[in-house]
Amino acid sequence: MASYTSFQIKTKDVSERKGFLSKIFRIRFEFGESDVQPYDVVAKIPISSKLTQITGDENSQYDSVKDQMIMAVHNVECEFYSCHHVENLRIPKTFFCQKFEETEENQGAIIMEYQANAVSLPLHQSYSFPQLRALAEQIALLQAYSLSISLECFPNPSLPEEIIDFYSDLLREGCDNVSEENSKLTEAYLRLKPLFTSKHSLKRLSCELSECLGITRVLAHGDLWNNNLMWKLNEDGSCSDELACILDWQTFRFGMFPLSSFL
Repeated sequence: MASYTSFQIKTKDVSERKGFLSKIFRIRFEFGESDVQPYDVVAKIPISSKLTQITGDENSQYDSVKDQMIMAVHNVECEFYSCHHVENLRIPKTFFCQKFEETEENQGAIIMEYQANAVSLPLHQSYSFPQLRALAEQIALLQAYSLSISLECFPNPSLPEEIIDFYSDLLREGCDNVSEENSKLTEAYLRLKPLFTSKHSLKRLSCELSECLGITRVLAHGDLWNNNLMWKLNEDGSCSDELACILDWQTFRFGMFPLSSFL
């Protein structure tokens, strides 16, 4: 094992436009030896303040709900990285996971490799057919893995109740605000409101619909969107069609995958 006479640790907040539930820091190890390149890792620290900035709600009771939800999703992600090893699935190399524990006042954290030569697509940009195919192949690997393991590996195969409760409240508040600002949407919103603001309906649609339709349940990432997909860079710095990794496995569960959202 190599040893170094000295090194420095430098951190940089790289959280901008990178999720709503965590702070992301790049940690750089700079070594005293001139012939040794710096080494970067990423620290993902769950925190509720970013979500408060988005929702604008600083109610202390609501903050408690957010904290419970953030701890729940962080622990789901730690469990994924620690317990599930899917061959050829493009996920970042993870060095350390610390879950929140009910009996201890500890800070959850995940340390993983830094994706130096990869980017995520902006929201307004559509995926190319080769990119869609690369993503579909990854989904197939995950679903094949889910058919090969026992349900005993998942004592809680659905989303934690804290997540269901939080997103149900968030959807209702968000849609109320949109409906108030745009009266043209009010009629449609009132018609659909009982469906997507009901905690029972939300859980049924996201976790239990396959059973209702007689389809075998498979594992789903639960939050696949542009920011959670990293694509390798071409030599000219443009985005390639090769998927580098899939990030943020916070809502990993047995459930439904909306493939249509990428078409």
